[in-house]
Amino acid sequence: MSLCYITEVALEIFPSKPSTSHSPQVRSSSSAHSSSPKALTACLSFTYYIHSTPNLKQIAIMKYAATCLGFAALAAAHGYVDNATIGGEEYTFYQPYLDPYMDPAPERVSRPIQGNGPVTDMSLIDIQCGGYSAGDQPGSSPAPISATAEAGSNVTLHWTLWPSSHFGPTMTYMARCPGDCTEYLPGKDAVWFKIAEHGQNADGSWATDPLTQPGNDGYTYTIPECLKPGHYVVRHELFAMHAAPTQVFPGCHQLKVTGGGDTVPSDLVSFPGAYTNENVEYDPSKDSYDIPGPDVFTC
Repeated sequence: MSLCYITEVALEIFPSKPSTSHSPQVRSSSSAHSSSPKALTACLSFTYYIHSTPNLKQIAIMKYAATCLGFAALAAAHGYVDNATIGGEEYTFYQPYLDPYMDPAPERVSRPIQGNGPVTDMSLIDIQCGGYSAGDQPGSSPAPISATAEAGSNVTLHWTLWPSSHFGPTMTYMARCPGDCTEYLPGKDAVWFKIAEHGQNADGSWATDPLTQPGNDGYTYTIPECLKPGHYVVRHELFAMHAAPTQVFPGCHQLKVTGGGDTVPSDLVSFPGAYTNENVEYDPSKDSYDIPGPDVFTC
């Protein structure tokens, strides 16, 4: 286990300010920030301490400190959805550098992700809700609980601070669960319909640009008002197109949708299947970028 894992866990367990929430899956929006910068600060402090009090044993520890700094710098380079506002409640999402080491594991409404790294092979199950097949962590798994929200309401997702160089579009999909989403894995079935997409603006800016600003308002999508009540998995993603191949950062969370709608969308796609390694690529010589996937569902 790297020192950054240790420091990040320690900072979560022993925060500088006491938590105002005792619920494992809900926290106030005032704490809606990534702990990676805090972990980096802790790593720097630890490295300085070792450097200022050297001895033979600490020479070996210095190697771990170097690893710690490298890991923290890498962690700051990408991102994931840290928390969300759903149905008027604040939910902490799955914390990839904390939750795997907690006993008991916190109950989240979001499905596990492998970390803050991207998916670059569109043929892998990882493209659905995250995963790291190359590291023997293929795909994701259901979350133990779901958040409740009314059809027609907004959901706001707060990403960790996004790097300004990683420009690209945002897309959001939903899939209706046959029962309780806490046991549902879509596999390669065509069950997903797109509810939102946002690419490049007329002024040349991208959908990801607001997420690069400290204290930003996050990303907001609207649950279709006509949607039939039931349980759904929401799949949200960002593309980073600063380099080839395109990097995709997907993640999923679970909703219990209420309301009086009666529509079940029929234009469905699968993940993997909806994208290819070719149709997600960005060509800077073209005037626009064609967002891959189906058309956005409208009521």
